[in-house]
This record gives sequence, structure tokens and C-alpha cells, in this order.
Amino acid sequence: MPSFKTIFTLIFWLILQCGKSQCPGPSGGASNCDPLLSEIRMNTSNMVDFTFDSFSKINGGMEIFGSTQIKIITVNNPALTCKWNLIMYVFNSGIPTPANAFDNLAQYGNGSGQLPTLNYIQVRVTNICGTPVNNGVWQTFAASSGSALDIINNIVLTAAGNCNTSKVNTAGSYLTNPGEYTFIIDYKILPAAGIPAFPLTPGRYSANIKFCLSEM
Repeated sequence: MPSFKTIFTLIFWLILQCGKSQCPGPSGGASNCDPLLSEIRMNTSNMVDFTFDSFSKINGGMEIFGSTQIKIITVNNPALTCKWNLIMYVFNSGIPTPANAFDNLAQYGNGSGQLPTLNYIQVRVTNICGTPVNNGVWQTFAASSGSALDIINNIVLTAAGNCNTSKVNTAGSYLTNPGEYTFIIDYKILPAAGIPAFPLTPGRYSANIKFCLSEM
């Protein structure tokens, strides 16, 4: 039986992408946002590390608050109206990793048991003005590589101002409107969310979470 300190570790690698061609999913043919001046920034670490070294952590889950801070700058092309969305995706490296599982970096013991699945991951997105979809609500990724959760996805053009708007999605910057163009992400891992939750295969595992800023 493995020791508690080697039960398992889950790591997220965080990736930023900007632009229609780089982001998963459908994209329109508009080019109202300046592709060179619009950008997504992350001033925090690009790695989130959860180590489960006791059964109480596996049963109760673990939370890391304020681990990721995303900042947005979007700029109009001349005389055009920029409208953008911000979506986060979870994914693994693909075959031979099952579509629902974390990538295996190292296994401890004889390798018996269940691989940790992507639906263990919960995220909560907030900002000062409450603009994200489901602001302040814990959301769970589906147990499938490529699953997405919206942060901003609004078909209505909504401008920033006075911190009283929701789902702001027009040209702007965290430098002038930090409450609407800055996003804080908390993470929670709940191994007991797996079906079945036990037995888990002791080891070290990773997945990627991609923050994708693209034009609507």
C-alpha cells in the first residue's frame, strides 16, 4: 500500500491564447478587433499544484483561492466595433490517455486503480463588477478533454462603465477599467466527484486549462 505522501498529485498547466485561429470551437469571419494590440495577460503562475497526501483531502477535496489572475486588453480596428469572448477549456494530451482522464506523469506502486478524471476540477471566476458568466459560482468541467466553460460569452454588445454592467465584451483595458477586464479564478479538486471515486491509482498527473480570448 502506498504511503499517504505518495497518494497522488494533480497539476494544471495554464495556457493563454488570443485570436480566432488559435482558439478551439467555431469562430466567425469578423475582424473588428485589432489582432496585434488585443491581448490576454496572466500575472500569476502558469502552474497549479494539488497534492493529496491523506484520505481526508481525497474525501473533502482541496481549494486554492485567487491562484490565477487574467487581464484583458481589446482594441478596435479603426472605425469598427470589437466584440470578444473569453472561454476556458480543459484538455489532456490525447491518445493513449483516455478522453476523460488526466495525463499520467508517474505511477506509484503496481498501477492498479482508477485514473483521476477531468470532472474532479471545479473553477470559480469572479471580478469586482460581476461581469463573468456565473460570477462567483463553482462550475465543474465535464469529464472530457476539450470541455469548455464560458467566462464572457455575450451576443449583445455591452460596454464598460461605472462597474454596473454585466458580461462586458467591447474594446477596453484592465488599465482603465480593472473591475470589468480583470478576472480571478479559484480552483477546487473533488476526487469524490469521480464515478466511482475509489480506488484511485497513486501517481502524478497533469491536465491543461486554456484561457482563450477571441473575437465573436
